[in-house]
Amino acid sequence: MKDSGRLQMAVRGKPWFAVVCVLSVLAFGLVLVGGASAQTTDEAADLDRQIAEHENMLNTYRCQLGVDTGVVPGGCPDFESSEPGPAPEQPTADDIAERDQLLADQANLLMVYRMMHVPDPEAGDSTETDDSSSTPTAEPMPTPEPTPTTEPGVLTREGPNGEFDLVNGNAMHGILIPRLGPWASSEVSPALNDASVVFRYTVQMYSAAFDAVAPYDETAVGIYSRIARRPASESDDNLLPNTAVMHSMYRLMLDFAPHRADEWRAMLTDHGLDPDDESGLDWPCDSSDRTDATAAAIGNLAARCTLDARRADGFNQFGDVNGMAWRDTTGYVPVNSPHELTDASRWQPLIVPHTDGVFRSQVFVTPQWANVEPFSGFNPRDYRVEPPTESDHTNAEAYRAQAQEVLDESAGLDDYKKEIVMFFDNKLRGSQILPDVKHIVDIVDFIQISFLVEMASHDVGVVVWQEKQRFDAVRPVTAIHHLFGDETVEAWGGPGQGTVSMPASSWRSFAGTADHPEYPSATTSFCGAYAQALRRFADGEDATGGYRGIRAAGNNTIEPGVTPAEDVEINFETWSEYEEACAASRVWGGVHFWPSVEVAVPLGNLIGDLAYDYWTTLVDGTAPLRGPAQPLPPDPMLEESHWTGR
Repeated sequence: MKDSGRLQMAVRGKPWFAVVCVLSVLAFGLVLVGGASAQTTDEAADLDRQIAEHENMLNTYRCQLGVDTGVVPGGCPDFESSEPGPAPEQPTADDIAERDQLLADQANLLMVYRMMHVPDPEAGDSTETDDSSSTPTAEPMPTPEPTPTTEPGVLTREGPNGEFDLVNGNAMHGILIPRLGPWASSEVSPALNDASVVFRYTVQMYSAAFDAVAPYDETAVGIYSRIARRPASESDDNLLPNTAVMHSMYRLMLDFAPHRADEWRAMLTDHGLDPDDESGLDWPCDSSDRTDATAAAIGNLAARCTLDARRADGFNQFGDVNGMAWRDTTGYVPVNSPHELTDASRWQPLIVPHTDGVFRSQVFVTPQWANVEPFSGFNPRDYRVEPPTESDHTNAEAYRAQAQEVLDESAGLDDYKKEIVMFFDNKLRGSQILPDVKHIVDIVDFIQISFLVEMASHDVGVVVWQEKQRFDAVRPVTAIHHLFGDETVEAWGGPGQGTVSMPASSWRSFAGTADHPEYPSATTSFCGAYAQALRRFADGEDATGGYRGIRAAGNNTIEPGVTPAEDVEINFETWSEYEEACAASRVWGGVHFWPSVEVAVPLGNLIGDLAYDYWTTLVDGTAPLRGPAQPLPPDPMLEESHWTGR
């Protein structure tokens, strides 16, 4: 595992293809902007030029996507091009800082827009890259003429005026996911790295969607709702399954974000569907005897039964347990405070930036995930990993050695590794660069395979959170500061600094250190579950069948404008390569030790197998109808003394 030379990557001078993207949820991380540089007119003028170029790209996207068109000067499609004005003769530090911040804001918005745009590979649309954190690097695209119909077999997206072919298109890919982007980017997880919250939403979405399309499949049955199988003629195209999915998403979003109800209504009304159609909402979840169900009724029932089944499953999503949504229900209290390290083997909450001048202390995010019933139906208490013996500070030699390994990896960061770190830090990476196995136009097939991987990721998270709370293990940044103090070390020195000599007490990880204990690695476990579920889907084949994309030059959000120096191609020929890269990225990024990622891959594989086994019973129609999920009792191992004996 520690041999990182097996990654299949190459530098590309120019992207030669565009990968079709589909989102599960849209949100992107904060662009970190360095302090103001020396204030010269030339520097201010250069920033003004970049701002104007970015504004033109934003307006191109606004016109193409039909979003925020009211702010486009001159209107769409022939908007007025932005030009830089005269730079101040003696710019101040505030002048430069203001421009830096504007560029950062533009870059964040471009991230959202670029993932809402699906390129046409045959048209050679080189404006797009596969980097979730990137911005377009080519000249602004011409706004295409609206395309009201979809060629069968081609993934497309909703047009600028709401045009979409519900008969041939994939509405989850083309309408729903892009429409959910602004909500996700502003209210859910700006960096898509809050795993528990992200997977909580997405697994419910795809669970409800699975139930919505099940009646249109030859054999499949729903998870939490049942409707009599629809005539085969109703699934000759995507029209009725799309309609059912759209109604199910509408009902879910009214619960998830009721304050944005007008947006959710527009998702339906813009495509001739009726959000006031309440048929099916009052039906029993087992309505398998009903042969009169419309697509709207099927979708409504699927959403209501999914919400009812998962409302009291232990996650406390709606605050039903203690009056505050998402709040911890386990009573977890860290041994260490942010200001005092009393046990160097245990997790210490960090003090991290929140907004300008405002800092916050970390809190273990949703530890109650450990007590949520998995969709796959297994008992998480039956699945454990071995203790992280190298994280016991009384095992002094091993403790120091693993910390030194992280510093060594930090010192060895290059553009390749930085891009891999950023790719895997996003928990919905499989939606940024779409594996060929998920490039599916048929809405029924797309929903089914998407639910498989979302379920696998969600369910392994239950076990990971169980073990994180049990071991409560120290993060690298805490161990390094504790061990080395003000000793001089060689490591990554911060955005744009490269490898430098610095006091160890000043070291920071390249990736953000998450709000939960270190062991085992959650991200690596998700990768293992995702990969294994898709291996099983492909009858055990390790080959991905195609999983590659471009990370564009200069578009790393940690080092914007600097990294990578040239386009970087990511290429995973096998799922094993994908898992190895994922595991290594967590150590390269400075957020995990090697033992944490080494146990995580097999754990993810194991839960991926369980998820696939349950999924096959849904698809072949043998799975029984599930009742409401129940929270698990607390992990009995938490009643025992900590594994270190302290």
